[in-house]
Amino acid sequence: MAVLTIALEIAANTAIFSVIYATFFEALPYRDADRLVMVWSQRDADRYSVSPGEFVEWKRQASRTD
Repeated sequence: MAVLTIALEIAANTAIFSVIYATFFEALPYRDADRLVMVWSQRDADRYSVSPGEFVEWKRQASRTD
């Protein structure tokens, strides 16, 4: 029973460490990953993700010279 308990603890520890390492310490598989951003739209206190079409329109309006 002791060997089974130790084996389960080692397996759980390995699984948890693998998830934490992959999530926080492994580099993202993108070139210039430190330049990635997330664009949000906010109304009142709620945040909404922005569709690609909205982003393209915002970019077009921001770069337009009047």
